[in-house]
Amino acid sequence: MRLATALVVACAPGAVRAGIRVEALALVDRAPGNVAVLRFSGRVRAEVVPLRSPDGQLQRLQIDLPAGTTLGRDVPRVTNGGDPVRRMRVGLRTDGRLRVVLDVVGGGRFDVHPADDGRQLAIAVCAADAPTPTPPPRKVVATAPPPRRKASAPATEPAPTASPRPDRAAAPRPLRRFLVVLDAGHGGDDPGAIGFSKEKDVTLDVVRRLARRLRETRDTEVVLTRSSDATVPLTERTAIANGTAADLFVSVHANAARAGRKKGIETYVLDDTDDHATLRLAAIENGTRVADFHAAPTDLRYILSSLVQGGKMADSRRLAAVVHEELLVHMRARYPGVDDLGVKQGPFYVLVGSHVPCILVETSFVNHPVEGRRLGHGAYRAALADGLARGIRQFLLAGHVGRPL
Repeated sequence: MRLATALVVACAPGAVRAGIRVEALALVDRAPGNVAVLRFSGRVRAEVVPLRSPDGQLQRLQIDLPAGTTLGRDVPRVTNGGDPVRRMRVGLRTDGRLRVVLDVVGGGRFDVHPADDGRQLAIAVCAADAPTPTPPPRKVVATAPPPRRKASAPATEPAPTASPRPDRAAAPRPLRRFLVVLDAGHGGDDPGAIGFSKEKDVTLDVVRRLARRLRETRDTEVVLTRSSDATVPLTERTAIANGTAADLFVSVHANAARAGRKKGIETYVLDDTDDHATLRLAAIENGTRVADFHAAPTDLRYILSSLVQGGKMADSRRLAAVVHEELLVHMRARYPGVDDLGVKQGPFYVLVGSHVPCILVETSFVNHPVEGRRLGHGAYRAALADGLARGIRQFLLAGHVGRPL
């Protein structure tokens, strides 16, 4: 491996303030590659250092930040991605300075895009023979929604004229932009439930299809917690949603039941519960034991109760109701025998600590003799993605969440 000349990037002209904080990090899929986005509390002077193999293949990008730069409290140290940036990780140089490293596979070219406001740095990476992806059109890693602006017409705006086709209304201009974080359950060394298919494979395929459906609209951007068969800790999944100032967090899973007789769709929001079946499912998804949920109040149960989302619970329940209904209707119109297992509450770790409306959807049962086999077919997984997309879009466009353009 050989070291190339460092590229020094100042995110904005002017003096660089000491004590800069990294407020968020994200990996965004932007065909034909992906984009690493770094958000700072002020403008920085960063050094982007490419490391290449002897044959010139890009293998790593190091972003060295100024002395005194610190990592924000909720910013994950490791973020997994797809191709070509498989992983973004944070560490310290020998001199104590903060360094962000992009591990690259199959990448040959990269472009650096500093933001105009001096607080964001986007690095687009792609294969050597592919066009470089453009960075996200808005600051996807802002820590809070931008302030709403009062609508005001310019003084020179002409008066509206009558439409030449009064029988056909003009398409309204989109008023909001949305960012949705999609989480494919399990992955890497955690296969999830195993039946006629592996849960980690089913969820990744459904989420990829769902992401494509949502991206077909001009007002919705999507971030995936994993876009490959990677191991992502549960705590990092919601941290990605919080770090990107997402509007929604949807975690997609596939179910399993003893004896393989149960089937259907169920949707969860985060809350405490005494229902044994829900506790068993949560224990499987969390990698814990049912007994953990009946421990002393100072243990898991107390912690979960203290982390219930408060003001976002109402939005999460509405999101769960809308997505569950749309998914159920969509699947029943195409497949017989799809059972409605309802909208429920449960102590799922992947939803703990989320600052945005969040739900967990159990799409079907991998070990049911009918649903398990269906999950092995692309057409069924595509239908699941379509139904989820319908529900998410309905919730977003109903005005529950969103920010001005």
